[in-house]
Amino acid sequence: MTSMPATHFRLKDRGLLRKGMYADVVVFDFESLDTVSTIEKPLAYVKGVEYVFVNGKEVIENMNHLGAFPGKNILR
Repeated sequence: MTSMPATHFRLKDRGLLRKGMYADVVVFDFESLDTVSTIEKPLAYVKGVEYVFVNGKEVIENMNHLGAFPGKNILR
């Protein structure tokens, strides 16, 4: 799902889960996925998302942001 766009845009070290590559991963429980956002709280995290890793660094654990911002803009 991510290797095709990474290849198309010639993004090195992205799109696959391999040693030495930048990994963006979402770990979720499909059965419990649900939105909890409201008009008053539009940026609430999705229920059922257990972990989010950006560039291999843990960013979200059990709907709690851990304070890390390892992402960056990708220029080609």
